[in-house]
Amino acid sequence: MNPDDTSPPQEQNVIVVLADIADFIGIVREKGSVEAFEMLDEFYEMAGRAVERADGRVVKCIGDAALIVFPQNRLHQAVAALQQMRARAQTLWHTRGRECRIKVKAHAGPVAAGALGPARQKRFDVIGATVNELFLMRSTGDFDLSPHLQQLVAAADEAGAAAGTGDAPAEDAKRRRRPLTPRVVLVLDDEVVIRRTMEALLSRNGYEVVCAASAKEALERIEKLHVQVFFVDLEMPEMDGLALCKQMRRLKPIDQIYALTAYASVYDVVKCRDAGFDDYFVKPFDNAVILTATQKAFERLDRWQNP
Repeated sequence: MNPDDTSPPQEQNVIVVLADIADFIGIVREKGSVEAFEMLDEFYEMAGRAVERADGRVVKCIGDAALIVFPQNRLHQAVAALQQMRARAQTLWHTRGRECRIKVKAHAGPVAAGALGPARQKRFDVIGATVNELFLMRSTGDFDLSPHLQQLVAAADEAGAAAGTGDAPAEDAKRRRRPLTPRVVLVLDDEVVIRRTMEALLSRNGYEVVCAASAKEALERIEKLHVQVFFVDLEMPEMDGLALCKQMRRLKPIDQIYALTAYASVYDVVKCRDAGFDDYFVKPFDNAVILTATQKAFERLDRWQNP
């Protein structure tokens, strides 16, 4: 954003975002006020870096919520930055032994932007109906874009696709488009090295990653989160991957479920197919193969859900 902490007010068209940490009071009760404060400070440091890369800025922190703005001409970069922020927050807080859900609401429109506050404490701020409407927006999930903002993104997508018919192929333009909602992937493996490796790989490439060490933990995550692509280890204690996949298929008939295994015989492949897996990958896996499978999984889901 152009105005600094001493700028007079200017009217600008922006994207305004409210990022809120779900169940922060539970974190305070579990960790204590001081550690919760430190975790919050880490989150805001990380969020600020992600937002700045898309030419946005964190306007203010209101306890466990942050008001963020982006220039309206940075639509897709803003959506991508917010998804990256949520994924990295999850990874950051996981190292603290705590799960983290960042709920995002976003709207777009004109605001007055400039320095606001007492004479010696003026700071950049934004006010206007757009901000008020953002706070009044009802949440329907963890990543909500207002109807107006969705229209703006769709229009930008159409313009990008049309531009692809010139110098760049239309398919290349389509690949550059950013998803409107987070692409959430669940990695289930009882080996911590596998979980961390896949989490790092997928989060670096714009996906939101949820990890689980057991079938029970995975089922609990599925109930709370909107996950559509799964990588599931076949060999696990208590409930193996085959039994879990059969159970998941009753809950998620069209979602993409991939098996992870150290060794796959023809017999194992047949069992995977019968259980409902869409494909399998042998460990150690090739990063490029995993990324291609994940991308194609979401493309397939988009096609099926938006014929």
